[in-house]
Amino acid sequence: MQEECGICGFNNDKNDSIFSCKCKNMKSEWVWDSQCTTPELCLFKDDKTIIFHPKSSNGTSVVRGTELFTSGIHYWEIRVITPLYGTDVMIGVGEKDLCLEGSECKYSSFLGADGHSCGHSYTGGIQYKGSFDYKHVKEFSNRSVVGCLLDMFHRKLYFFVNRELSGRPITLKGNAYYPMVCSTAARTGVQLIYTRSFEAKLQHFIIMENKLPREDEHHRYSSLIKVLLEDCWPLRLPNRRRISVD
Repeated sequence: MQEECGICGFNNDKNDSIFSCKCKNMKSEWVWDSQCTTPELCLFKDDKTIIFHPKSSNGTSVVRGTELFTSGIHYWEIRVITPLYGTDVMIGVGEKDLCLEGSECKYSSFLGADGHSCGHSYTGGIQYKGSFDYKHVKEFSNRSVVGCLLDMFHRKLYFFVNRELSGRPITLKGNAYYPMVCSTAARTGVQLIYTRSFEAKLQHFIIMENKLPREDEHHRYSSLIKVLLEDCWPLRLPNRRRISVD
């Protein structure tokens, strides 16, 4: 897992520069797509860091990732690097044909406004098909880490805030999705800090379904299984209260 610096710790309240993060982030399997964005945003740091509406905001700015997920299991984490405010800041997924044009002319909760996308709002709600679900959904804010686990085999999307499950998994209807982020607020920023994809194998679904001995029995595992569990830690998130970020 990536290491944290003092800037990025969840409990760090210092007002440090948003660009002074020195995290040793792992190499990304994908980044944000500079060719598939609305105009009002800037990409930095190898297209991993986004600043929405760098001057002022007149609507909703949206960006999608470079990777289209059609199969397998995919996990990514996004760190919030500025205070959040305004109509909405959302993290989620959208289908290939989701139209981004026109969103910059109005303030909206863009992701999940219809059945072609789904988004987790910073205010503590998950929107899909135009309806918000607030049950057990966590808010996120500056320095939060928001995770998405997309299981394309079962068409399930899980959200996490600081590696704790947030809300109920969403059953999606589409066949392919891009990771997406949107914001209505000026000078808000997020950073892609971790991406990982897994094949749709039985061993991965066993880990996701928690069909394993309790943690206090891990000493019984072979070294090979221990390495597998360590390598596949994102798949354990849906059935764990918390996994340390250190």
